[in-house]
Amino acid sequence: MKFGEQISLGFSTYGDAQRFIFKHGLWWYLLVPGILNILLIVGVFFLSSVFGDQLATWLVDWFSPDAEWLKWLLGFFIALIVKLLLFFLYILMYKYLILIIMSPFLALLSEKVEEILTGKSYPFVFRQFMKDVMRGVLIALRNMFIEFGLILLFYILAFIPLVNLFGMLFLFIMQSYFYGFSMLDYSNERQKQKIGPSIAFVRRYKWLAIANGTVFYLLFLIPFVGWLVSPAYAVVAATLAHHKIRTTAV
Repeated sequence: MKFGEQISLGFSTYGDAQRFIFKHGLWWYLLVPGILNILLIVGVFFLSSVFGDQLATWLVDWFSPDAEWLKWLLGFFIALIVKLLLFFLYILMYKYLILIIMSPFLALLSEKVEEILTGKSYPFVFRQFMKDVMRGVLIALRNMFIEFGLILLFYILAFIPLVNLFGMLFLFIMQSYFYGFSMLDYSNERQKQKIGPSIAFVRRYKWLAIANGTVFYLLFLIPFVGWLVSPAYAVVAATLAHHKIRTTAV
């Protein structure tokens, strides 16, 4: 499958996912991941607010400025910086929190989509379920270390003018790739692919992964509605794309 075909498949399956969800009444499968997603975001806002305010109070007391206006200004900016840093860290960790915490629910949704497409059911076996969860955690940790290493390399090379110019685009594409990787891996996992073959599959269809992750990323930027539906929509779209690839190959 060529570059353009992969990009087209990655984008078009989101429209297919919308129609598929409506047609087969899969809204309940969106509910749990969506609620967990919103709880994660609200929790991060709450923790960053509490921690930021407490750190700001401690630092203001330590500096002990005489003027009240200076105390207020110093506390305001310290709290703001801490909150922004914590939320930025959350954005970097977000995809891995999704994969680890929401993995059981998103895997069930992906399984339901394939069951509708193929008529094949997958009986629940707790031992296999736990193995799949551990496998998902290992892949998440692998991707996390690779991505953070690439981000660190980018910041080291950011002093080079051309690298700095295209740096934000590179980071966006890289993050989209790892988002798509996570969503496609649910189908690879269900096909009993080990970690190595799953990585090879996603590398082969990297532009599909990037397209899927790009739409997911953009949906996530929509407050509340995007937070609610983006994980489930991405998984349904990735499952539909994975199915099309397998049936076309056959």
